[in-house]
Amino acid sequence: HFKINTSKVDVRREALAWSMERGARSGRVAWQFIVDLAARTETDIYKSK
Repeated sequence: HFKINTSKVDVRREALAWSMERGARSGRVAWQFIVDLAARTETDIYKSK
């Protein structure tokens, strides 16, 4: 959906670690992970489509 380049990232492992570190598996925590992942991969998820 956001076209984040994840070729160099183990997204599943990082997402599980992210949720465990924060003690939650909610939509809000998932969104925070996506925002962080986008920043690390220099992907602008806020640009208009």
